[in-house]
Amino acid sequence: MRKRETVKRLLALILTVMMVFQQTNIVTFAGEEVPVAAEPTPTMNAAEEPAAEETTAPAETPQEPEQPAQPEIQEPADTPAVEEPAEPETPAEPTEAPAENPEEQAAPTETPQEPEEQAAPTETPQEPEEPSVPTETPQEPEQTPAPEVTEEPTPAVEATPTPEETVTPTPEVSVTPTPEVTVTPTPEPKTSFSYQDGRVSITAIVPKEANLPQDAEIHADYLAPESGAYNAAVAAIEAQLSSQLKADQENVVVDYVLYDIYFWSTLQNKRIEPEEGNVRVQMTIHTLQEASAEGEIVNKDVVHLKDNGTAEIVTDYVNTNVEGEITSMGFTQGSFSVVAGTVSVKTMKAKVMPVNASVEKSTDLGKFLTGDHIYINGRPFTDNYPLINGSSYSLQLTFTEEEMLQFDDDIATFTYAFPNEFTIPDNFEKDFNISINYVDENDGVNKTAVITGNHYVIQGNTATVTFNKADPNYEILQKSGNVSFFIEAEAILKAEESTTSIKFSDDVEKTVTVTKPEHNISIVKQSGGGYNSQTGKYTYKIDITSTGTNENVVVTDTLKNNGNIFTFEETDSITVWSSATNGNLSSDQYTVNKTDTGFSIILPNMADGSKYSISYTASVDVSKLPADGTVTESDGNTAKVTTKDIPDGKEDSFVPDKIQYDIVTKSEGSVSDTVNDDHTRTVSWIITANQNKQVPIGGKKIKDTLSNIDVQKYSGEGITITYEDGKTETKTWIDLGVDIETATSWEYTIPDEHGKESVKITYSTAVNVEDKSNNTMVTNTAEVDGYDKTGTGNATVPGEVDLKFNKTRTSTQEESRTETSITHFK
Repeated sequence: MRKRETVKRLLALILTVMMVFQQTNIVTFAGEEVPVAAEPTPTMNAAEEPAAEETTAPAETPQEPEQPAQPEIQEPADTPAVEEPAEPETPAEPTEAPAENPEEQAAPTETPQEPEEQAAPTETPQEPEEPSVPTETPQEPEQTPAPEVTEEPTPAVEATPTPEETVTPTPEVSVTPTPEVTVTPTPEPKTSFSYQDGRVSITAIVPKEANLPQDAEIHADYLAPESGAYNAAVAAIEAQLSSQLKADQENVVVDYVLYDIYFWSTLQNKRIEPEEGNVRVQMTIHTLQEASAEGEIVNKDVVHLKDNGTAEIVTDYVNTNVEGEITSMGFTQGSFSVVAGTVSVKTMKAKVMPVNASVEKSTDLGKFLTGDHIYINGRPFTDNYPLINGSSYSLQLTFTEEEMLQFDDDIATFTYAFPNEFTIPDNFEKDFNISINYVDENDGVNKTAVITGNHYVIQGNTATVTFNKADPNYEILQKSGNVSFFIEAEAILKAEESTTSIKFSDDVEKTVTVTKPEHNISIVKQSGGGYNSQTGKYTYKIDITSTGTNENVVVTDTLKNNGNIFTFEETDSITVWSSATNGNLSSDQYTVNKTDTGFSIILPNMADGSKYSISYTASVDVSKLPADGTVTESDGNTAKVTTKDIPDGKEDSFVPDKIQYDIVTKSEGSVSDTVNDDHTRTVSWIITANQNKQVPIGGKKIKDTLSNIDVQKYSGEGITITYEDGKTETKTWIDLGVDIETATSWEYTIPDEHGKESVKITYSTAVNVEDKSNNTMVTNTAEVDGYDKTGTGNATVPGEVDLKFNKTRTSTQEESRTETSITHFK
């Protein structure tokens, strides 16, 4: 009986162990719910029943309690997994399974912890506390199965979620801030720019937020009238701004002075735009564009034509001379492309109106003047106009016939007396044309007649105007009843401060406010074109502007030159441009004295609003510059202007940003006509270092770098160096440590004994063109150690294959077609 009882207990113990394994597998397959694994509690009681019960019975019992647990935590789809544990025939297999499964089930053991926050799951874990019963059960028989039972909970205890939770968030926190720290804005953006050529001078003030780099330069390309770009720009502007420019009014002609203005980055080798903010630009035009029409100026503006074709008015100011030609202009804008200075002129064209035989005829031009037809400095002369005594003003007066008042064109000589408050230089004279629109009596066609050779001269404040009666179109003028023309003069105001009005004729009087002359003057020192590597000279520019009349104008220019980089040598390099004449003064109109550190120059007296621009050059010793060409404050330049009324003077200093010069150039020598046996073409290259002999070349290291290395490699024996005295030497690839099969660059240092001379280096590369029918573009660069500038060479290498096309036409009863065959020739 004891044996039978022992056998029964053993069988019960085996059943208990098997059911525990089954429940463990149920947890594994059915999904991650701790309460399901705790269901052995009823089976433990069943284990005390006789051994006649089979293993299938306990397998069914856990399925019933598992159903209500699944809707709370598990998907119903996982329930079929419970059927798999129905085959536990031997206890050996499940004893191995728990040893592996607890590690794999680390993740499932975590998932029950998340639902524990909910109300329902917190109750279910209380039931598994009763499995203390099975742990006591194996203790009664001190048999080997007891350790098997204690091994099962061990992996469950070890599978804690803590290490996984502490590891996963760590990489996410430590990575994100790193790239933000490394991104820094470009330091010290360039804010002052200047440009000059034979046609125009430009200065630009740029805000820091524009973020333009130090290598940026401002450029201006002139668009010649009637060129394709000019015509396209004018058409776009007039299509959008015709009304604002008054181009849609009768007899109004608009002149356009067009420049493509842009910023250029040398390092990026492309145009660049300001990132933010508006740039203020001032332009002085030295080579004037001739006005296309004469007449009354009715509008002056600056127009910006954006890259997208939108036109906008950006005017700060527009100045013109007496002929209506633009001499200077200023504007403010945020982006750069085509800029147009515009002058709208109401021409002296007059539609023919029959002359009334009973009208009054006169030669006194004062009778033909109206208040609306008087302009001062290009603007209407309004009442209460402020005037400064001693200042110079541009006057424009238009004389127009009326129905009952006509020019006495039989006499054809007229006079006009300027107001006594203005002094006009004697012997000021000019020719002018008169244009008349009329309808031809014979064919009824609208036509234009131009009477040329008309003339006026001013002496003693009296202008005498003469029509050219010899012109073949003069008869048309005589038949017209509304002819119009204007005269211009530069006049200096000489009036008492008590003057309140100025009479321009018996019927026209303007109220004015006359103030004392203000003696002030400004000076700006800047680059006048920068460094010319061909001449080795730097061009400076000094702009002087007068407010009020200034006498005894003296300008002194001083080079600090502590580094002995800049040297003023030639007074012959000085030119002086004057706004009064809109041209350069002759050398006998000013006096230059050379000093130890520069020069001083005595200029003619300046009227109110007048301007002088002084340009000159200084020699540059670039060998005394750092390799990057940076100029320090110690090599700055100061210009000072003094006058009779401003003895302490005004001054301004300028330091060039950098002296950019070409230390090395690279070019393609030749490309072979034939293809080598290895399917390559040979390209020869030429490197020229120190071509302008600006620095001692001895000791300088020259480096060459190949691009397009997938198709290009070095070839030949090596490099050949040719010095200025004709001496040559060859360095093999072995001498240079170059493996031509793999190398992408080589370096060579010029011997120290060579001074300020140019050096030429030649070598060759092989470019793979195998089976290629198109051209291959290859690029190489050369540089001198320590210098920013690099030389870039480009070569176009033809392919190995020529394509020949043959066409034949074939036809059948079913179709007609053309066949093309391509023949390859090597």
